[in-house]
Amino acid sequence: RADEAMFVTNVASGRIVSAKVTAFEALQGGGQAQISVVSTGRVVADFTFGVGNCSAALSAGPALRFSLQPYESSKHSIKLFVSQTVGGQWRCNATLYNAVGEILDTRVLRVNVSNLQTNMGAQGGLGSNKGGVSKGTRDDGRDCSATCPSFFDILCFFTHSCWMRLMQL
Repeated sequence: RADEAMFVTNVASGRIVSAKVTAFEALQGGGQAQISVVSTGRVVADFTFGVGNCSAALSAGPALRFSLQPYESSKHSIKLFVSQTVGGQWRCNATLYNAVGEILDTRVLRVNVSNLQTNMGAQGGLGSNKGGVSKGTRDDGRDCSATCPSFFDILCFFTHSCWMRLMQL
């Protein structure tokens, strides 16, 4: 009979054993909050773990829901993101909830984010020979005729950057 059916939710206690975040660089894919939790209850129960109330430009990925056996521990990770190029030291709250949403444990996560390292790379310019044409010498200053003595060894010209030697063909 449907009127006699019951929905049972097992509720157990638990705690956060450890919570840490390794330092990461701003705007480079984010970091990870590494969390270890343990069920201290006597029944198999569901738990929810989330990271929130973060300061400044720091935000966290979605909360995690998982089941634990009595006295079982587990490790989880939640992604952290920074939405600016400037780093800093921020905080977030890591919170463990039981199956009915009651707070079981909370830890403060200290997050260290370094500034985004920008590298403009090669931007043009004169290069090593100041914009001129190679005079038959390699980049290391050695003579190309000694390095690639055969006029028919085109692969040698490419391998050792002997471009003027190629033009003499």
